[in-house]
Amino acid sequence: MLWKSAYTKHLEGENARLQQENRALLNATLANCGLKPVERSAEGPQPVKRRLKPSWFQWQRTMEREAVQAAQEELHAVSKTEN
Repeated sequence: MLWKSAYTKHLEGENARLQQENRALLNATLANCGLKPVERSAEGPQPVKRRLKPSWFQWQRTMEREAVQAAQEELHAVSKTEN
């Protein structure tokens, strides 16, 4: 297009401003989670490496799963000895 209206220029400027604001909010949220911010580069957003520390709920679920598995193995061993 050879020309742009003032309204089109306004919308493009508003779009750029909102993109910057969204990126800032995203990076603030990632920082609260202990993750590195997303860098803007020519290739686009870079993947974010997650923390290796599990959350409390992940840890609790793992403990429950292991307890159930141990109980099932014990029950299976007891039923084999009874036969």
